[in-house]
Amino acid sequence: MNRRKPEQIIKILYKADEELAKGNVVAEFCRKEQVSPATYYCSQR
Repeated sequence: MNRRKPEQIIKILYKADEELAKGNVVAEFCRKEQVSPATYYCSQR
């Protein structure tokens, strides 16, 4: 598995904010973007 660049992580986090605002679930979004929920929550800090 390749590591993502910081620019890619930022794009994913912005996309997550948009998806969650629409009412989607974090686990569903993470599965779609191939990111673990733990990684998502750690990146939110």
